Amino acid sequence: MFRSKIFGKRNELFPAFFNVYVERYSFFHLCNDIWAGIKIFALLFPVLISLAILCGESPIVGLISGITSIAISVILSNTRYQISQISFPTCVVVTEIMIKYQYKGVFITALFVCLILYVFGKLNIGEVLKCTASAFLSAIYVYVAISILVSQIQYILGISTPAIFNSTFANIAILCNSIRNITVSNLQYAISFFGLLVLLSLVFKGYISFFIYILLCAITMLCSEFNLLPYLEYLNIKTIGIGLFNCLDSNNIFLLSYNIPSQTVLGNLVIFAFAISLVIASQVSFCISIGTSITLDKKLQTNKELILTGISNLVSVSCGGLFISPDTELSIQNIHFKSKSLLSILITGLLLYIILCYKDYIFNYIPTYAISSILIMLSVSVIRNADITQYMVSKNKEKYIFWTTVNIALYFGFVPAVFAGFVLSLFTFSRRIINIKNPSVYTNKDHDSIVREFISNKYGYLNTQKISKEIFEQVEIIQIENILSINLLEMIRKTFISRDTFPKFIILYFQNVPFLDGEAFRLLKKFVSATNKLGSTVILCGTNGLLLELIKKKEKESNVNNIFGYIIPNFSDAVSKILKTTKLNQN
Repeated sequence: MFRSKIFGKRNELFPAFFNVYVERYSFFHLCNDIWAGIKIFALLFPVLISLAILCGESPIVGLISGITSIAISVILSNTRYQISQISFPTCVVVTEIMIKYQYKGVFITALFVCLILYVFGKLNIGEVLKCTASAFLSAIYVYVAISILVSQIQYILGISTPAIFNSTFANIAILCNSIRNITVSNLQYAISFFGLLVLLSLVFKGYISFFIYILLCAITMLCSEFNLLPYLEYLNIKTIGIGLFNCLDSNNIFLLSYNIPSQTVLGNLVIFAFAISLVIASQVSFCISIGTSITLDKKLQTNKELILTGISNLVSVSCGGLFISPDTELSIQNIHFKSKSLLSILITGLLLYIILCYKDYIFNYIPTYAISSILIMLSVSVIRNADITQYMVSKNKEKYIFWTTVNIALYFGFVPAVFAGFVLSLFTFSRRIINIKNPSVYTNKDHDSIVREFISNKYGYLNTQKISKEIFEQVEIIQIENILSINLLEMIRKTFISRDTFPKFIILYFQNVPFLDGEAFRLLKKFVSATNKLGSTVILCGTNGLLLELIKKKEKESNVNNIFGYIIPNFSDAVSKILKTTKLNQN
């Protein structure tokens, strides 16, 4: 008893860094943290330097953006899951601001972004963005990916590229009219570099192929320079270390003049800042929704993360970096790598800092063609992950939001599309809220205490119920709050698929979900059908009285058993169902 009290006091001294109880942090957890930090670095490094070069900046700017985001996460945040990087959707608008207003314009925009995200956090705007972000944010991602794809194809083929914030149709017209100017040497380089990356992407999943690709390119360049391979002549290819795009010293807040821009310039920068803030806030909200649903970590609070992201952006730009935001793909990978504390993020930051210290040597062996190939594959990956087909065949209103936003972006650009897409999303969300009834009289709060007990002391609960650890290694609990999102469920399903083994049981715990409309039932039906095909059993838990009646009614109308999964409101009964099913399968 005395020992536990002492450890309890020790734990309170290190809540932010360890994020776990000290006596539970084992050598195995330490190894997981170290390995997770190395893996996240391998995923993060190629994307950071590629997006920095896309914005016309030095790759050093990308490293600084990553290091500052990690520093803010370690100092101020209390979650070990969140991984931030350069905000992909804002790259086109950052380039435009830099060209029109230079670095001072970017810094003033970052200051406004910090203020706007602070207001969003204080007004709990993040709770609304959880339910409105998916369709219009997917549309912005697709538009930016198309713009990058077109511009980089021109670059690797040797065509003089226009600024990527120009009209996408204008870029495509330039590309078509310049096909005859492609040189044979550029075509050979394009095929060799891009072909290698395509082959690697078929072997390795996700961003890890980018890191291996850069490594192979650097080794090839090194061998060519020192004639280590006799059959390789010196490759006369420009590298990102030869004449870095911008001098880092110019991107420093302390070197800015004190002249205040005109009212017109400030007005334009405020518009840019508001559009950037909406996109980044949507990224934060969606990323937090995914993280809380998979990990059930209550420390992941959307409104707190909005404020921290605003601070991170101001610090990043002040140090010479770019706009940053939480990345869903990298955060999910961090969860998958089973990092136990913020130590994993610290290791990632340390490795980025080592690269920064030896930048002159390292970047001198990374070809610019390699960066263009990465940006093309990154754009293709973004378009594929957006799953455009779901907005073609579905009958929901999200497809109208998606296609309207994409078309406005293609014709009028990034800023008008962000405002139009968000307003349409907000209007659709408001109509759904009107249809939601007040189920407070039906709510059964006993489920919350049982689930909290399970989450806080999983293995203690298993021992109390005499459940073997092996059984619950096959179980995943997903916590759904408020209104279901098609992108949320689809991302969770893809996360499970990316793992080595798909869970045999998925418990969907409906916390604070007051009501499901027709659209939500369709999404739930689609999710259950997709997971059942992968051999998983879905169990619905935590439903209030009204919601339980509606689910059973919908199931009866469909004439299909368990179309929405097994409906078991009580968590203990759900555990019993899993035990019974497991015993039957073993027999």
